[in-house]
Amino acid sequence: MQATHRPIKGAERRTKNRFNEHTLVEVRRSINTGSWILFESVEKDDKGRFAKWAGWIAVSEVERIEG
Repeated sequence: MQATHRPIKGAERRTKNRFNEHTLVEVRRSINTGSWILFESVEKDDKGRFAKWAGWIAVSEVERIEG
């Protein structure tokens, strides 16, 4: 069972837009602070090699959904 994430109600517009524009999966959490999560989109580039979007989003902006 893989957990998914979604922006919290009070998240910044930028964070909400990333989740609306892409299907994001968690890649890893920051090691030093634990306050950031690296996400990447499951959609690939035109050559099918790389995620169309990847970036760090603050843990405080997202909630984890089990199921």
